[in-house]
Amino acid sequence: MEPLRCAGSSIGEDWPHALAHELGHYALFLDDDYLGLDEEGHLMLVDTCTDTAMADPYRDDFSEFKTHTEWLPGCRHVLAEKTTGRADWDTISTFYPALNGASLNPGPSSLPLAVTHLHEVEPPEDPQSLADRVFISKMRGCQHSSRARDARFLMRGDRGQS
Repeated sequence: MEPLRCAGSSIGEDWPHALAHELGHYALFLDDDYLGLDEEGHLMLVDTCTDTAMADPYRDDFSEFKTHTEWLPGCRHVLAEKTTGRADWDTISTFYPALNGASLNPGPSSLPLAVTHLHEVEPPEDPQSLADRVFISKMRGCQHSSRARDARFLMRGDRGQS
């Protein structure tokens, strides 16, 4: 089994994973597939219910919901199995019957509005490149880079320059 990726390694990657996982709880009524109950009814960690979107939100290969045929035996101890007896996909289709997979929606075959018409405008003169506004500064031995949106001030005497 691949080791868990630590949360916090990149906010740019963490927040959409965490949001999708939490929406699974809120909108799809799903429990965590990494928590379960032991034989005495105590909460425990479960690492046998893998490949599900609710098992580890930080793994891209854990992005699907399991059906009942894929659910057991690996997910026999998870909260959903112990409390509802349903696999993740069974819970989703219980609350959203239209998502039961019985009918396919092929979608529209044409777009009735001309929303993809583009009008390209040429600039009146040749564009000029902007100067790179990345500044490197050292503070207490650490190197920091800043962009134009950051504000740094250099104080000289009684006046400041930005």
